[in-house]
Amino acid sequence: MAPAPPPPAPQRPEPRRSGRATKVPKKPGNIYGDKHPVEIEKETRSLRKWKDIVGEQSSRPSHAVPGPAVWPPSPPPEEEDSEDEVHGQLNNPSEEDVAVIRLCWEGGVSLSHFLISKAILLTAKDKSPKEWTYRDFLNLPTVQRPEWSAACKREIEALQRRKGFDLVKRPSGRKVIKNRWVFDIKDDGRKRARLVAKGFSQVEGLDYDQVFSPVVQFETVRLILAMAALENWVAYGLDVRNAYLYGELNEEIYMEQPEGFKVPGKEDFVLRLRRALYGLKQAGLTW
Repeated sequence: MAPAPPPPAPQRPEPRRSGRATKVPKKPGNIYGDKHPVEIEKETRSLRKWKDIVGEQSSRPSHAVPGPAVWPPSPPPEEEDSEDEVHGQLNNPSEEDVAVIRLCWEGGVSLSHFLISKAILLTAKDKSPKEWTYRDFLNLPTVQRPEWSAACKREIEALQRRKGFDLVKRPSGRKVIKNRWVFDIKDDGRKRARLVAKGFSQVEGLDYDQVFSPVVQFETVRLILAMAALENWVAYGLDVRNAYLYGELNEEIYMEQPEGFKVPGKEDFVLRLRRALYGLKQAGLTW
């Protein structure tokens, strides 16, 4: 027996449409006429129709028009260069444009120097002291420079007092790490300059072995403070200046002379570090 045919799918009713006629809002004195706002927007996008509607003069009416206030029309669209004008500018470039195009085609160091010269560089006044380099320090006003220079000298003197380095000839076959100056202003207003080694260039197994450093836990600090409060002890806080300089290095590490403090006549010499310096991988462990 043949199966019964499937029932016909129910027909969806057509969407109900409003029979009400669309009424265009009428405003007395409207320079666009009795048109729908959508049509007005389309026409004003065309420069030719815009001039036909409002003319070359101001769009504000010269005499008062009775009725509600009329919003001023949007400004006319800017005229774009025609295709012929664009081709004319491309076919007749100036001498400067020709030089830039030649640089772009050639590339290399000349293009890099040109782009760097056009870059906008921040001055020391626009940056925090922590972001300064030694070049920014040299570009400071003459009035501010002596304080920072004295801070750099104090750092070098601290290294010399602790016998943190020896001035030796550059060894052959050994990696010499670089350094940089880090500037900062303390809470009490003191200027601080610290010489930091660029430890990221150290080679593991050659310049350092272990970097683990024990760190005190906050629970221990709370316990000591609680015992001091119970037993009426007096607690003191100490600040060790250049703490890492008290740690002796077992590895043979060479570092370049710091900027601004190279020994005259021995500019090619390097520093053989004897004490830990901020930035070294093993500085925390040594201290």
